[in-house]
Amino acid sequence: MINVRHGNGVAIDIDRKKFLLDPLVTDFVSFVSHAHLDHVPKAVYRLPYATEETRELIKVRDPTFNAKVVDINTRYEEDDFSFELMCANHILGSAQIYLEVDDVKILYTGDFKITPNKTTKRLKMPDEVDYLIIESTYGKPEYVFPDEEDVISDFLSWIDKKIFIGKKVAIGVYPLGKAQEIIKILNDHGIEPKASALVEKYNDVYRKFGVKLKTANDSEVIVKSMHEVLNRPLNGHANAVVTGWALTEDFGDVIGFPLSDHADFNQLLEYVARLNPKTVYVTHGFTEEFTEEIKKRLGINAIALKELKLL
Repeated sequence: MINVRHGNGVAIDIDRKKFLLDPLVTDFVSFVSHAHLDHVPKAVYRLPYATEETRELIKVRDPTFNAKVVDINTRYEEDDFSFELMCANHILGSAQIYLEVDDVKILYTGDFKITPNKTTKRLKMPDEVDYLIIESTYGKPEYVFPDEEDVISDFLSWIDKKIFIGKKVAIGVYPLGKAQEIIKILNDHGIEPKASALVEKYNDVYRKFGVKLKTANDSEVIVKSMHEVLNRPLNGHANAVVTGWALTEDFGDVIGFPLSDHADFNQLLEYVARLNPKTVYVTHGFTEEFTEEIKKRLGINAIALKELKLL
């Protein structure tokens, strides 16, 4: 018998064993899927499992954080369960958590993406699962992204045109993950941007693990946090943000380019269809909407996980 719920992260109870996935407070057997703040524990009671990259990225903001480091895409056998942290292709070190307990196969995607990024390893999928716990950040049909290479081409063309007329360019992104992806895209285009102090700290971790990123102390292009560009656009600069939400959001004088490190609606649906589990649990996003789409389009049992507020 399996019980899945959302409160202290995603909790799984199966055959008197308890697993916590991206919990607020780590206890029992816990896992941290990646280093974005909404997935990182606020307190560590027992050391969670995580990749080395995730541990080092979390330490940028919290030097006291520690974890039981395991290798990506490697199966581990414990006394009464086995697990593997499978590459999620979201940010550096991001992992899906694959558990086998008494021949029951469970997969928690965390945040993931099917199409390849330039700074992460490719997504790995299990052959089959009985229970799938999937994120739904873009779990509504209107969130289908345009071709990524077309978006990148438009983005670089916009930058070139602004520089040609003598403008400097400020690009707003999430400091971890999207920033490094954008810097790599700019590098491939022959541009070495300046990076804000926080972005540069994360860049150093990426470099430590073999991702080549070139930045400069001064440049016509600066990469900084998205909220800074949206709240305080730089005077004399052309300002842009790069985020999947640009597909539907209007940012006024700041231009948006819809490039995401998440699966869009079609990728989410494709992932469920390919695994064809007995039951899907939907979390993190448009949970109710995506649950209904799974049942309607795929005929698979699906349950929206409602977050239980901790006292």
